[in-house]
Amino acid sequence: MWYFLQGNKLAVLSLCALLVLAGLFVVPGLPVEPVPDISPQQVLVSVTAPGLATEEVEKQITFPLEASLTGLPDLVDLRSVSRNGVSVVYLQFDERSDLDLDRARANERLQKARESIAVPVSISMGPLATGMGEIMQIEIKGDKRFSPLALNRLMTWSVAPQLRLVPGVAEVNVNGGAEETYTLTLDPARMRAHDIPIGRIYAAIESNNASSGGGWIAHQAEQQIVVGRALVTSLADFAAIPVMMGSDGVVLRLRDVGTVSLGARLRLGAVTRDGKGEIVNGVVLMQKGASSNATLDAISKALPDIRRSLPSGVTLEPFYSRATLTGETVHTIKENLVLGALLVFLTLWVVLGNWQATLVIISVIPVSLVAAFVGMRFFGISANLLSLGAIDFGMIVDGSLVVVEHLMVERSRNAQGEMLEHLAVHTLRAVLRPVSFAIFVIIMVYLPILTLQGVEGRMFRPMAQTIIMGLLTSLVYCFVVVPVLSALALRKARQDRETRVVVTLRAIYEPALSWCASHAKAVFGTTAAVFVLALFLASRLGGEFVPQLEEGALVVISMRLPVPLFRPCCIRPRSRNRSFAVSPRLRR
Repeated sequence: MWYFLQGNKLAVLSLCALLVLAGLFVVPGLPVEPVPDISPQQVLVSVTAPGLATEEVEKQITFPLEASLTGLPDLVDLRSVSRNGVSVVYLQFDERSDLDLDRARANERLQKARESIAVPVSISMGPLATGMGEIMQIEIKGDKRFSPLALNRLMTWSVAPQLRLVPGVAEVNVNGGAEETYTLTLDPARMRAHDIPIGRIYAAIESNNASSGGGWIAHQAEQQIVVGRALVTSLADFAAIPVMMGSDGVVLRLRDVGTVSLGARLRLGAVTRDGKGEIVNGVVLMQKGASSNATLDAISKALPDIRRSLPSGVTLEPFYSRATLTGETVHTIKENLVLGALLVFLTLWVVLGNWQATLVIISVIPVSLVAAFVGMRFFGISANLLSLGAIDFGMIVDGSLVVVEHLMVERSRNAQGEMLEHLAVHTLRAVLRPVSFAIFVIIMVYLPILTLQGVEGRMFRPMAQTIIMGLLTSLVYCFVVVPVLSALALRKARQDRETRVVVTLRAIYEPALSWCASHAKAVFGTTAAVFVLALFLASRLGGEFVPQLEEGALVVISMRLPVPLFRPCCIRPRSRNRSFAVSPRLRR
């Protein structure tokens, strides 16, 4: 086999080049993230029941909902939170399960859960996103003609639906402003004058905002569809809803028992920016498993069309984007990979003293990287600081270094003038077993990481998988391509000899080795002392689960006790933002 490869050098190198080019076409689709997504397989179910106290929410909503969802296949944890008017249930499934199937099963149980809840509620399932899905925040601005109510309406009904059409976007949460609604301020005097109970008004509003079908009738040999429409489409329609017939035969309507106007629904929070008051923004959530860089590029292409659909005087301004952190991550990864490759090249050149041999050895680096990228794309691993930052080029070039260096030594000893191709085959057969054993020993070090489960598994398994794929590729490359390249590149290279650096280091090393051999007790005692000191220092070191990312974007969340008025809640955050703006390092 090895002689066949040496006899078909052009075919071997061409096939290797074609495989690398094919891999390069796959690389652009590789997801790029700052860190691995450690979010569990989770489904969120939220229930709203306005006006219901926390204890009633727990008894009448949360408990029946949990009872209906218990026992789902692959369900490993079920947690819930009950608040005033809101119940949230978190379903965590096995990490090997299909999340789409889990959501479908949960949705089937929700249909039965509605039957066991006695109070009127609104049940919804959270988007197919994770805790790291927030990739962009967009502010909608308008001139004096547009109130926060109007901006909220534009963001909810114009901007958000168009953003949800972008591939990779799971949901767009609208915050700030207020949700516009029709309000009725009842006049107790009018109600007493006409003897109208408040329940009658509630019933009138609920029964006069609907539509229904009435079948069909035959008219002039044609089938005519009968439809009853009583939907409220304007404020005037809402004011004209009949309540009851007065004693004088006049119909009493909502406008006769109170004041009808446009208003805002009850609010529980607000969004401020730069200490300049309240804003309306949309938070874009990315789908689980999608690529943030691809999704952000698609959003950037869709924003011009969305802006053109808005009224004049209204603008959209993205003020946070994951692209900033992703760009810094890509820059860091590129810098580490390039500097690592240059360092390996310089080290090999200085030690070997042969630039042809050095180029043959480091040629394994780009091939192994491309193969690792292809494997990451196939297994759904994102390119991040852990999966790529942990790649050690010293391990990648280890096998090729042994093959090339042994070939150089055999070439310098070749007194019979044997062809370089034959020497390459003999060299490969001599180092095949030890090189394979060394690479597999390194791989075995990473095998326990593949058995990690839970958060630590999602964090560190991609790193081990990437390194193993790179090592396996380097092993195949050093056995198949390196002998062929060596036979071509080293044909006219100078004979192997020690460089000045190696000679200098040998002059220092050999006397030191002789001294250590004659003073074994002192050497072992010093080593043991250094080891104990290292253990002591290690016990005083701090620890972090992941390296700290200096994104440059800080999130400050303020919480306070409930207050009866909404406007005072915005005063303290605005003053806090103004104090932050004094910092010279803060851009916005």
